[in-house]
Amino acid sequence: MKKLVFHIGTGAGFYSEYLGMVFAIAYCKMNNIQFVLYSKDATFGFENGWTDYFKPFTDEVFDDRHSVLNRRQRSPKIKAIVKSVYRRIVNNQPIPKWMFNRLSISNINRYFKEIKFKSEHNFDYYTFELWNEIQSLSPHRNYSRLTEKYSIQGEMLDLRTLFNKIIIDTYIFNDSVKHEMLCKTEKLLLPDIFIGLHIRGGDKVLEDKIYNVDDYFSLLDNVNSIGLRDLFILTDDYSIIKEARSKYPDYNIFTLCEENERGYDNNQFVNSDKMYIKARLINLFVSIELLIKSKLFIGVYNSNPDIFIDLKRSSNSFFVDLV
Repeated sequence: MKKLVFHIGTGAGFYSEYLGMVFAIAYCKMNNIQFVLYSKDATFGFENGWTDYFKPFTDEVFDDRHSVLNRRQRSPKIKAIVKSVYRRIVNNQPIPKWMFNRLSISNINRYFKEIKFKSEHNFDYYTFELWNEIQSLSPHRNYSRLTEKYSIQGEMLDLRTLFNKIIIDTYIFNDSVKHEMLCKTEKLLLPDIFIGLHIRGGDKVLEDKIYNVDDYFSLLDNVNSIGLRDLFILTDDYSIIKEARSKYPDYNIFTLCEENERGYDNNQFVNSDKMYIKARLINLFVSIELLIKSKLFIGVYNSNPDIFIDLKRSSNSFFVDLV
């Protein structure tokens, strides 16, 4: 059986990283590939990586060289570039500067290090070697593909069921994190039955369309047939909470967003103090768990946390970008 060593925690937001891992495990199951984890240098970790927050679920490797060699982005294809340079020389054509840059000593050294390291440690794939295939399983741009069926070890499963099984097996908080999450949840004094909203701002505007508060509440008015008025909002910008409370005073709004939060910036976040990262992630985990448990959930499907929430919920999930 061939083996993939998957590098999680390379710098994207947590749920982008996590869903990438879920899709990778699914791809491995589809293609009879052994899945092994590397998370020692995870940007979300503070000591050990994955097990700082979750229980172990698979074999893990700890060699620091994975931090440099095992990336999401593919290395320059040295052989292809050499051939292209040769053809241009033969045909007396100009050679672009980027080709020379790709043939730098450091890139060539890394290329041979990748081959040697993989051979010495008996695995077949770095993350970047399968990344495009792994990401092709994402429902981000094609929601209907969750109903597509695949043969997994002799059993026909649709993607939603497969992803859900993988999440059940992998997304298990360790006892310390569960205790911290419980303490935060109890302090909220949230009613047992409530509506959940995720309104993303921050650097999301750089990636995709941002929807305003009115878009969410307009959809909420259409689907809130039971008239619930208790509402938990996950957001990264406290001005959204102020706007919602001002415009929609009939709702009792709860949140873990703090008054000084003015939008999430992933680059700034991943370079923050490790204990700050831990505290913010605990808040995020609590918020996500509450949204999963909410009677009714409204979000956007261009957001990785919302894709994750949808995979965890069985019904009553609505998305302003899928209306």
